[in-house]
Amino acid sequence: MQFASSARSHRIGRQRGLSLIEVMIAVALMAIASLMAWQGLENISSAHRRLTQDTQSNEALLRALGQLERDISQRLVELTPAPDRALPDSLSLHQMDQRNELTQLDILRRDGSHPGHWQHVSWAVDGQRLIRRSGPSAQQYPLPPPQQAVVLLEHVQRVTLRGWQAPNGWQLPPFAESNTPLLALEVTIELISGADTESFRRVIKL
Repeated sequence: MQFASSARSHRIGRQRGLSLIEVMIAVALMAIASLMAWQGLENISSAHRRLTQDTQSNEALLRALGQLERDISQRLVELTPAPDRALPDSLSLHQMDQRNELTQLDILRRDGSHPGHWQHVSWAVDGQRLIRRSGPSAQQYPLPPPQQAVVLLEHVQRVTLRGWQAPNGWQLPPFAESNTPLLALEVTIELISGADTESFRRVIKL
């Protein structure tokens, strides 16, 4: 009886604790589980940051294209068309290089906040920034030159333009002198996104 009691006590003692190897395995499993959870949280945080950056970039792009479309739609409309000129006098394209990249677009437009006043607005690409400059409003010509500059877009690879002219369709600048005016402008903006570029296009009716 005493021998049976001693063996039973020995078995109970063995069941009360964990060996060093078992403890180390448990700690290792907990560390792996913690590492996986941390990586999952980091991935979620990174995805959230990328989504926020993409959303902000898209909002800035939409604001820039919308502002350009408003400037062009509020341009000075001549009572008589300019002879032998595809673009109206209120729109002027400056030097475009061989890759058709915009350097400067000048627009004479109405000042919506001051009826009867006009503004000289200039769009240009400077480095990797798309910049809009505006001059003070005036009622007489010549209009004051653009001075106040606002950066509307960053990380701009390039901006290109094409014009729609019947019957030949889309034409690249410089637009040939013609009695047939352009009916629309196509603006394409290429933005740098990491190692890639993304293109966005807007067609603006003239």
